Amino acid sequence: MKLPWPEIILAILTNSAFTAVLLAAAAFIGRSIIGRWISRNIEEYKAQLQAANAREIERLRTELKIVSFEHETRFARLHEKRAEVTAELYKLLVRSEDSLMSLALAVGHTDFEGEIAQKTYETSQAAIQYLNEHCIYLPGNLANTVGDLTSKFISLRYHFQELDATAQYEVEHGEPQSPPPERDKA
Repeated sequence: MKLPWPEIILAILTNSAFTAVLLAAAAFIGRSIIGRWISRNIEEYKAQLQAANAREIERLRTELKIVSFEHETRFARLHEKRAEVTAELYKLLVRSEDSLMSLALAVGHTDFEGEIAQKTYETSQAAIQYLNEHCIYLPGNLANTVGDLTSKFISLRYHFQELDATAQYEVEHGEPQSPPPERDKA
């Protein structure tokens, strides 16, 4: 029996071609189905991610607004307090200056140890005490400047006391008092 080789070869080729076509079609269909499924999942995942991002962004914006409001409120109160401290300190310094001027005018004319000297001391001390208690609200350079000013007020008060003592001596003894020895200004 003679085998029909051309028919066998044709059957193998046809069968292989058919199988290949079937496999290619199955692969294409499978790839399309899997691609659609994956793209649908990707779209769902992207939508979930965008929603989560939008929620997180909104939450962060809300937190930022809250922190910003707290910051503004805190600094508004600080500026308010700073203004109050500055106004009160200015008032105390003006009182100190006024009493110091009264003291300067009174040298040699009234009892120096009396009311004017006491008032000068009290107003200067009140300014110094207020500055010490509230200097945290003032910028450092301003607190230092005001501290130096109040120290000068006190120094002037002592200087006026020395002048008054000299004037009193001259009035009582009718002769100038010898000047005190020079202090070291180091």
